[in-house]
Amino acid sequence: DSSVKYSSSALDSVGIFYTVKEFWEQIEWPDVEACCAYVSKIIEDICKSCTHFADKMSKKIDALQSTTRTNEFEVTPQWCYAINNIDYVRHSIEPLVQKLGVFKIANKLVEASDIVLGERFERTVKEMVDNANELLAAKQRDLIFNAINKMLPVIQKLLLEFEKDNSLHKLMTYLDDSLITMKEQLSSENFDRVLATIWKSVLSKMEDITESSLNQKKPHQFFKGLLETFDVFVDYFNESSDANDEFRSSLELYSLSTDELIHRYHVQ
Repeated sequence: DSSVKYSSSALDSVGIFYTVKEFWEQIEWPDVEACCAYVSKIIEDICKSCTHFADKMSKKIDALQSTTRTNEFEVTPQWCYAINNIDYVRHSIEPLVQKLGVFKIANKLVEASDIVLGERFERTVKEMVDNANELLAAKQRDLIFNAINKMLPVIQKLLLEFEKDNSLHKLMTYLDDSLITMKEQLSSENFDRVLATIWKSVLSKMEDITESSLNQKKPHQFFKGLLETFDVFVDYFNESSDANDEFRSSLELYSLSTDELIHRYHVQ
């Protein structure tokens, strides 16, 4: 995606990997068993470098993440770059492995009647690549969850204040500001992933608020406002599911006055 923004650190890192690959190709090592050992080591180092890069990205974001004067967490372009950078590096591993001639080396080992070594070589490489992919994907998830966890207190505060003037507007503005930055900076895949995670977190928070409000025996007007807020969120996140419908039905029930409940009972 040419519109996705990466920092030079990601581009340079992958560039270094390809420089190593080109250097290895120029050597044209003749012994296939030695090739197996050397290529395994190269791939191991590339995978370790990728995970180290992801660690550095995460630590940098932890150090850079700022708050506004009201201590409201802000999604920054730097945070988006970190997500994109890790994604870029992660997706570079598999093509690099292919270009290092893993399958060609494995086939040569089989042709040399060393089937066991060939299979072990392919299996080892696959395990290294899979592990690196999982570690980098986990780093991405951590960055996403950490950001959302910092957004949730702001969202919860504004949700609890929805009865006040402009509180819902403030909440939607806060979400807009965060999501616009994400939309502009993240790849479509990462944006969709983040959006889905935010929705799940918001829904969970609304369920918590509903349960605690029931325990506090808040009036039906409170739940009526909560229902209206929920409907706004469903439209905003474009989310519709049986689980959402079930939760909405419960909210709608809690929002009814005694007279409305009696009327509904007789109608049914």
